[in-house]
Formats: sequence, C-alpha cells, structure tokens
Amino acid sequence: LKVRSLTFGERIREAGEPPVVISNQLRNKSSNQISILLINNGFFDNIVSDSLHIVADRQAEVIYSIQTGKPSFVRNINYKFNDSVIGFYLDSIKSNSFIQKGDLFSTDNMDLERDRITNFLKNNGFFFFNKEFIYFSVDTIGLDHEIDVEMGIQNYKHKSISSDIVVERPHKQFLINNINVNINSDEKYVKGFLSDTLKSNTINVINNQPIKYQNRILRNAITIKRNTYYSKNLAEDSYKRLSTLGLFSSVGITFDTISNKSLLNANVNLITAKTQNITLSVDGTNNEGQFGVEGSMNYLHANLFHGGERFKLSLKGGLESQLLVTNNDESSLFNTIEFGPELHVLIPKYFLINKIQKLKNHINARTEITAAVNFQKRPDFTRWNQELSFGWLIHEKK
Repeated sequence: LKVRSLTFGERIREAGEPPVVISNQLRNKSSNQISILLINNGFFDNIVSDSLHIVADRQAEVIYSIQTGKPSFVRNINYKFNDSVIGFYLDSIKSNSFIQKGDLFSTDNMDLERDRITNFLKNNGFFFFNKEFIYFSVDTIGLDHEIDVEMGIQNYKHKSISSDIVVERPHKQFLINNINVNINSDEKYVKGFLSDTLKSNTINVINNQPIKYQNRILRNAITIKRNTYYSKNLAEDSYKRLSTLGLFSSVGITFDTISNKSLLNANVNLITAKTQNITLSVDGTNNEGQFGVEGSMNYLHANLFHGGERFKLSLKGGLESQLLVTNNDESSLFNTIEFGPELHVLIPKYFLINKIQKLKNHINARTEITAAVNFQKRPDFTRWNQELSFGWLIHEKK
C-alpha cells in the first residue's frame, strides 16, 4: 500500500494548530481545573471566574480571574496502623517525611510520601506491599486555615476460605531462601549436552548449554543475598549488572513464595548470547579521482576466559593510488599500502584497583587493554606505528 507524501503546503499546515472554537463547556472545565489545582496546594477558599471578550471579527479572548484566598497549613500529623513491625519502620524514617508541621498543604507531597514509604518497605522485605495500602485523612473542621493530617496503613485483606468474612492480616516480611540461576541457550535444546549444576553457599547455577561461565562473575553480578530481607533495589541492581555484562540476550528475575513460610526463592533466568562472531568487510575508495580498496576482518569472543572477558582481534588493510610529486604528476597503481592488526581486551572489573571500596558498587566496571601495529608505505615514506594502551572505564551514578 503506497502512501502519498505530503506537499510543502500540507506539511506547513500540519505543523500548526487548528483554531479553537469557543465553548462554554470548555471554559467551565478550565475554571474547575484551576480551582482543583489551587485546592490541591492548600488554597481551599479560592474563587475562579472567567469572562469572554470579543476582540475582532469572529475572534475572542477568555480572561480568568483568580482569588486564591488564604492558604492552609499542616497543624498536626498523626499515624495510624495496626502492625507493630510497620510502625517500627515508619518511626525510623519520620524525620525525612515530605509532610512536615507548618508546611503548606499539598497533595503532591502526599503522593511523594506514599512512594517514599512504599519503596522503603519494599527494600526491607515487604515483597507484596504497594502504595494502595497507604491512605490519608484530612480534617479542617473548626480550624482556621489549619489542617490535621492522618496517615494510615491498612492491613492485607483477604476473603476467608470457610466463610464470606473479610479477614485482615499483617504484611509479611520475606527473607531470601535460595537463589537459582538458570542459564539456557536461545535454542530450544542443545543436542547431547547434559545440564551442569553447581551449588554453593550463595547461588545455585543450573547451566543448560555448553558455554561455561565462572561462578565468580555471576556471584558478583547478583547482589541479592541469601538469608537477607528481600530488597527491590538489589533486584533491580542485579538485573542491571547482568544486562551490562553483554553475555546474555535476555535477563529475567522472578520470585516465588514458599507455602506457609515468609521465604522467597529468587529465580534468575538467563538466555545466552552468541559468544563468538566473525565479520568481513570490503570497501572501495575514491580520493580525488584516485581509486583504492580497503577491507577488514574482525573476530570477537565475548567470554574468552569464561569470566565475561571480551577479546576482539581486527586485521585492517588497504591499497590506494596516490599522485606522485613529479614533473608529470602521474599516479602509480596502488602505490600506497597500509595494513596492521589491532587487539582489544575488555575485562569486566577494575583490574588492579578493584579492591578500592568506593569502586566496588559500580555497576558497569570495565578495564580496557589495546595493542595495535600499523604498517604504512607511501611514495614519500615508509613507517611502522605501534600503540599500547591501558585504562579503566568508570561509569559513575547520575
């Protein structure tokens, strides 16, 4: 199906905005939205009105008049919860609350507070907790532009199996039980290969394909730890570390509960990426009418010593005709030659400085080693170039 391309005039028309037809319904809706915005920021007694003025033939403007009234401030903050464990955690983070006494009332701050508490609890074992359990009650009765705020946390509610009664139970804290790493090929099966299982005190690795991985690199990348409380941040951190290794085309982390126990099994599912790759390329060149040819061959191994070390060997070369600085200025066929190998090794850690404490938590640690030799022969000179470099690629936080 062919689609006609737009003309120049049509593209200009598409870039603009159509004129808005005056509507009393839209005027009233805008007034209500302005009023709601003010209420959400503590101006409960606001008055918003609008008026329509004709300014030209078939053109008018809408003027909104706003009286904000006096703002309302937070007088008291009370907390309500029936879970002593939740209460312990809330007491420890009250000082950093987005809602403080004397602050201007703001529903945005309430949303920020819900997110803050939810993230804190999910990083301290409360796997199933979400912000819908947190509610706010606001009381302004008998108060002169002051507000009493109550923040509550509901218990988990579920329907009883034996009756239709809704039963409440406290939110559970979950410990990490086992960490199971399943390494699979992107193919459905690997013919003739038996899975290799490695169990340690930290992780259990089930390798279902012949590519080998050092236990060390998986152990360092997975920051989830056994016998510690579930942490959302550590799960996300582990996902990022595994993804940046470049060894896996797919990374997934799930958690399974164990019946009648406050335990979670972490399942790290990995699909291997291709570890070896060869590319060839040939290009023609044209430099001021002088033709030539250049090519390259690249070999890449993404898991050289089974620890995520990336090894890349490149062989590049080219032939070119170049004008000679003589009386006739004629060029000689392919009188310029250049070729040479180049070696890159990328190690997934800060080699030699990996023990420095401040660098241990970096997600994408890299050490790069480069070596290259280049031979050039031209009509006016011949030379060899050598290069050897070593450096750390440090990715700091935002």
